[in-house]
Parts: sequence; C-alpha cells; structure tokens
Amino acid sequence: MIYFPINLANLKRPRDVCDYMKDRKYYTYGIFYQSICVKYGMSNDNEWPKTWGNRIYRQAGGIPGWINMLHDTSAKETTDLFSQFLPHAHKNDIIFIVNDYTQDIVTDYQKEITTFLLNRENELVKEHEKTYGEKPILNKEDTKEIISAYRSFNNLFEDKND
Repeated sequence: MIYFPINLANLKRPRDVCDYMKDRKYYTYGIFYQSICVKYGMSNDNEWPKTWGNRIYRQAGGIPGWINMLHDTSAKETTDLFSQFLPHAHKNDIIFIVNDYTQDIVTDYQKEITTFLLNRENELVKEHEKTYGEKPILNKEDTKEIISAYRSFNNLFEDKND
C-alpha cells in the first residue's frame, strides 16, 4: 500500500486532483478537516475510467472554496453535506489521505476487488468509531465486513493435508 496526502489548499481547480491520482485505480481515502476525519470512502474508478481518482475529484469539487466548483450529483451531495454539517469549512482546510492498493491487487475479478476495498473502508470507519465513539460525521451509510464468495467457498472444504 502507498499512503499519501492531497492537500486541497495546494490545488487551483478540482481537476488537479486527477494529477495526483494518475494510475491509482484501487484506493480508500479519508477526508480530513482540522485533523479529524469527516468521511471515509473507497474508489470505484471503473465508473469513469478516463478520470483518475474520480470519487475524490468529484467530492473534492463539491467542497466550498473553489473558483469553479463541480455540480454533478456527487459534488452536489458533498456541497449539501458540508453546508449542513461543516458550514465553515473551506477547501483550503481539507486534506484527503489516500491509501493506494493498486500495486497490491493481484486479481482482475471486479467483485473481489470491490469486496477488498469495502472491507478496508469498513475497517477505517470501525476504527474511527472505536476511537471517537461515532463514525465520521459525513459517513451516512453503515458499513460492514463482507465475506467474499471465493473465500466462503474455499472455507467449505477441509484440507486433508493437515
């Protein structure tokens, strides 16, 4: 895993996020405001294959403070959440922390990749809950561990070599 920050204060436009995310397809991320994580998420870059880091790009683009904010559904949802829960936040106060697993993924099976990333996101949210007593303020959906069909299938059989 490669771990790195994207400080929105250093960017002039939301699209600049994509430069940081070039060739990074499988990742989780945290959105940090004043050193506290306000949301965890994961990639789904098969949605917009020509826009590296599309989840981060679209959510970052909805955070107030850009000269040209984005207005797609994901950006609009982010704008609404910030307006409701973090009304004084500005893009210059936000850092995305990215955990890039692209080099670690050895399968092309999308369902397994999605399960892996959902489980990493779930671990981040659960650790936050353990530390702070609640999930991050902008994580509205509940997360849970997902047992992959492949792992479940393999666990059905006893290894006779033991």
